[in-house]
Amino acid sequence: GLAVLTDVERDLGVVLIDIGGGTTDIAAFENVSICHTSAIPVAGNHTTRDLARVLHISMEDAEATKRRFGRALADMASADDYIQITLAGTGSVERIPQRLVSEILEPRFEEIFTLVKNDLKRAGHYHSINGGVVISGGGSQLAETWRVASNVLDGLPVRVGAPRGIVGLADSVATPVHATGVGL
Repeated sequence: GLAVLTDVERDLGVVLIDIGGGTTDIAAFENVSICHTSAIPVAGNHTTRDLARVLHISMEDAEATKRRFGRALADMASADDYIQITLAGTGSVERIPQRLVSEILEPRFEEIFTLVKNDLKRAGHYHSINGGVVISGGGSQLAETWRVASNVLDGLPVRVGAPRGIVGLADSVATPVHATGVGL
């Protein structure tokens, strides 16, 4: 929160959602202080595994495909472009619509943000998010992840948070992936 949130956001009430590899971490702030934290066991590795299973490709190829061609919102993906994938085990190459990658990813991102929403409602903090939502971590870097978050979270303003106010190796760590490390 210290690395990616502004004082105004923390004062108004903001939720930081850090989509890591194995967990999605939640930190809700009200009146500048943390009022709720939680971790959900669904995150970026799950999106990669979904691609690997549905497309029958290795986890390494699934991660590379996700990063290169994936979008969290399928409607924003090209319906006319095709990509090549290498099937695991056989090594044969197949052409698939690029949009299929996003059609596989979108439901998992919707699930992640629905779980976040339900967690915040259970904790009694969902209706005090006046400063909006900030997403960080590797899972936040996929195109349109912020749009899916806003759609699921009833239109709340969402932005991708990258570390601020860092000196030294700033260019090396100024991405949402490094938000937790920089904050520490």
